[in-house]
Amino acid sequence: MIIRPTIPTSTRPRHDSVHAWLLTRARAWRAENAADITAVHAWHKRILHDLPPSAGVPRLGSPSWVALLDTDPLKLAATIPPAMAYLTENTPAAITARLRCELAAIDHAVIERIRTASWDLAGAQDWRRAANSLSHAELVRRRLVTICGSCANRYAWTAPRCPGCGWAGAPEEIAAAATRSWANTLHSGQSAA
Repeated sequence: MIIRPTIPTSTRPRHDSVHAWLLTRARAWRAENAADITAVHAWHKRILHDLPPSAGVPRLGSPSWVALLDTDPLKLAATIPPAMAYLTENTPAAITARLRCELAAIDHAVIERIRTASWDLAGAQDWRRAANSLSHAELVRRRLVTICGSCANRYAWTAPRCPGCGWAGAPEEIAAAATRSWANTLHSGQSAA
């Protein structure tokens, strides 16, 4: 048997408090280091405003962009739209929207799996046999009817005697009928098993 030392609960760090502290620190770091998109956008507008109107900004990485000099303002202007797109995609609102879409897709996939499984289960059932079974109403009707042990006539179980032969079906009569049938079976030459 291994004996492990126990740490008193007063000195044991709480997972919840550590998690809360880390979350607070992460939020503070994000707030301190987050890019101000409006400032970057205003700077981008100033850069584009200073360019001559006839100058077309090439696409980043295209052959015309590579041919430009490193000091050309068009080369710098071509880098700003991808940087703006990156900053916009990494805002908390954009990350939240992407996460919501991913979770909705997972929920949709789970619902589709459940729907497919229910279809598979429904296909495995022999519905022809289930359709031919007795209904609840028929079972209730049959429970209200009894069969006479003497003449096999059907009558309501609440009636005290069979309307056909007058047999009452008392426990003594049922025992006597069973004894007679047993005796008839033995007399006819069959042995009791």
